[in-house]
Order: sequence, then structure tokens, then C-alpha cells
Amino acid sequence: GRKEEGRGKPTRSRFGTLLLQAEEEGGEEGDDAVTRHLMSLGPPQVDLEMQALCLGLFDEDGVELLKAAARYLTRQLASRRHFEVMQAYLSRFLKIYAPLLLEAGPVVRVELDRLREAQRQANRQMKELVQHNLCLLGFFANLKGF
Repeated sequence: GRKEEGRGKPTRSRFGTLLLQAEEEGGEEGDDAVTRHLMSLGPPQVDLEMQALCLGLFDEDGVELLKAAARYLTRQLASRRHFEVMQAYLSRFLKIYAPLLLEAGPVVRVELDRLREAQRQANRQMKELVQHNLCLLGFFANLKGF
């Protein structure tokens, strides 16, 4: 991978660079830059950027980028922003890296446990919102006869 000037950490894509910057800076601004970048790309480009993160378990820097991506997705799911697109990114991330993540086991356990919990909570909240809206629609549909 190429090295970004002054950082010493290899990156393979703009996505990887932005993930590292978001980790260093903390706060929403770094995550927003990652999100803006991903949302500016078409699905094939997102796929390529994600695939470029890690080459395998031998790729220690790549494994760190996977952990950074998992933390980013966790933060985004917890923020409840861009729910649908984050679900798509999470799905693609897992489709690409599930075998590697399973093989990595304890190396990525903390990040994956947190990601799973954030996903559960985000899904639960989305289901509650849908149910609430269905109840409101049912209520208003019954009022039309008055």
C-alpha cells in the first residue's frame, strides 16, 4: 500500500485514509467525511474501496483498517443517521470480510461485539418506528368515515 505523507500508516484507498483520520481526530467531523466520501461513490466504487482495506490476516495494517471500519460502522449505527445506506455498507463489509473476520477471531472480537450490539439496537429502533407509523396510519384510516 502507499504511505500517506507524514503519517507512516499505509492506506490502500481514500476510504482507508479517511477511516484513519476519523480515528485520530475523533468526533463527528471525521465520521462525516467518511460518510460523505462513501455516499459520493457508486456501488462498484464503494465495493472496490472496501475490498482494498485488507489483503488477509497476514496484513496487520489491513486488519487494523478492518477494525477501524467496524468502529466507524458501529458509531454510525449508534448515531441513527443514514440508516439504510449504513445497512448497505455493513452488508457489503460483512460479505467481503466475513471469512477473514471469523478466522481472525479474538483479534477483532471487541469491535465485532460492539458492531453487533449497535446493529441490534438500530434494528430494534427502526422496527419500533415502523410499528408506530403503522398504528398511526391505521388510526387515521379509521377516521376517514367521520
